[in-house]
Amino acid sequence: MKIKYEVYNKRRLIAELSEEGSLFPLIRKYAYIKKFCKNILSVGGQRVSIPLEDILHDEIELINGKLIKYSEIIKNKHRRVHDCHANSARFWEKNKDTCKLVTGYALLRTAWISHTWVITNKKQIVDSGLQADKYYGVILDDIQAEQFCKKVLQKN
Repeated sequence: MKIKYEVYNKRRLIAELSEEGSLFPLIRKYAYIKKFCKNILSVGGQRVSIPLEDILHDEIELINGKLIKYSEIIKNKHRRVHDCHANSARFWEKNKDTCKLVTGYALLRTAWISHTWVITNKKQIVDSGLQADKYYGVILDDIQAEQFCKKVLQKN
């Protein structure tokens, strides 16, 4: 599998399956990105869009992510559009006893995008965005979830 890397709009690293492949300088410095891209693209999709902020700050989800299995998807109706990280953080804070916060990537058709959602004890995904084809990420423990919420919700 060959992967071509390029920076888009000075804010995202795009990794895409390609015939020729390329090695972007950022990949040399952060070797785990290459491993992450191979792992996630082997699960499905043709490209992954990684916010540069994630590369520099959220190494844990890129290294420890996995395909998340679920029984069904439930729509989070109390949400702001295009704000999945904060929507999920708020939902988790109100329902800590019955769910876990998950952050990672969602596959929409052929592209993986940065995403956050909640998974219930019954393996139901509570998603505030579009229903994805697949979900890949890290289930946060309570301490990690608290830190994530603090970081995400102070921006809003």
